Amino acid sequence: GLPVIKECLESIYRQKNSTIAEVIVVDCSNEHTRKVIAESFKEIILIHPKRKMSIPELRAIGIKEARYELLALIEDHCLVPENWFTEMIKAHESNYVAIGGAVENACHEKVLDWATFFCEYSAFIQPVPFSPVRELPGNNVSYKRNKIQDVLNDAIDKGVWEGFIHQKLIDRGYELFSTPSLVVFHKKSFSFFEFLVQRFYYSQSYAGMRSSEFPFAKRVIYSIFCLFLPFMLIFRICVRVIPKGKLRKELALSAPLLFIFTTVWAIGECWGYLFGMGNSLLYIK
Repeated sequence: GLPVIKECLESIYRQKNSTIAEVIVVDCSNEHTRKVIAESFKEIILIHPKRKMSIPELRAIGIKEARYELLALIEDHCLVPENWFTEMIKAHESNYVAIGGAVENACHEKVLDWATFFCEYSAFIQPVPFSPVRELPGNNVSYKRNKIQDVLNDAIDKGVWEGFIHQKLIDRGYELFSTPSLVVFHKKSFSFFEFLVQRFYYSQSYAGMRSSEFPFAKRVIYSIFCLFLPFMLIFRICVRVIPKGKLRKELALSAPLLFIFTTVWAIGECWGYLFGMGNSLLYIK
């Protein structure tokens, strides 16, 4: 919603030395947002689903609507530098099907902003590798469109998170590629309780997707292992951030909040294994 979607689109249209052929906005926020977008960016393809839909479902609509060979996905709370599309085209001169890059924090006034950022994007803080990787950010990723549609129509139709789509690509023999030249700036500030709720629903949806075909006994075993998740997740964040040689102070100050957020994540994941994802996707912003 506004005002961040307008800032995002303005940054996209400031690209230098490249022409973006089409921009598709799939919006489920409100009529005022759509009116501002339509008036400010007349060339945009604006799609308004008739019912409330989850983020993966909205992405699926955009992917199916896209007509050009290179397909980039971004979220409304992200800003891109002026060379974003140029670097993307350059990267896709390779044979890699899925290419992504870094996510940097553009909301850093409060410790809470850093804690929420570390929870979501610690794996993608600069410097990211220039090499094949196992994961890419869902809000700074680009594809050779025909390849992913040929391979992933079922996964896209189901409306799953990007991690599941990327794993399917890996299972089919494709490599994901990361390059530090592709950067987006994450500009989203949560309140404390808002992020707690978001963590719970996100982890419930993740576990529900992951275990949808598990027998009940296996789901119970996975739910028991959730007891150890807070410590594992905090350890993973530290291993990702500390070697970067920056943001160590912000990480240390965020530690109490990170423990709370990872604990709520563990509770949500446990719930998702035991009871499925329910309507959790619809509550994720």
